[in-house]
Amino acid sequence: IALVMDSANRTTEGLRYIEKAVDLEPESAEIWHMYGNYLQKMQYSQEAEHAYQEASNLDPQNKFIWLDYSEFHYNSSNHEKAVSLALEGIDNLPDTAELEYRIAAYYFAIKKKNKGAVF
Repeated sequence: IALVMDSANRTTEGLRYIEKAVDLEPESAEIWHMYGNYLQKMQYSQEAEHAYQEASNLDPQNKFIWLDYSEFHYNSSNHEKAVSLALEGIDNLPDTAELEYRIAAYYFAIKKKNKGAVF
């Protein structure tokens, strides 16, 4: 329901539905991940950080959580944290091309080309 509300530009209303889903299924990494994405979109940074952290703790094998969690920090100009999270994702998911590419892109973007070339 929250996604439908969001697509109808009723984001604030949709937030209540995601919060209810978190209350009903607090062990669902997928719901915490969606909650983090939603909070990020609404620019609730501290809350988004918590949601992404919960999601990554619940399902460290989900590459999409690591990609979104690191991107959240990159977009917040916390580039070193973004790299750190993507590397943590690699620790949990070795040889995941999307994470390797993301790390290289972060390094190139922050002018650390030597490190980026390794990935």
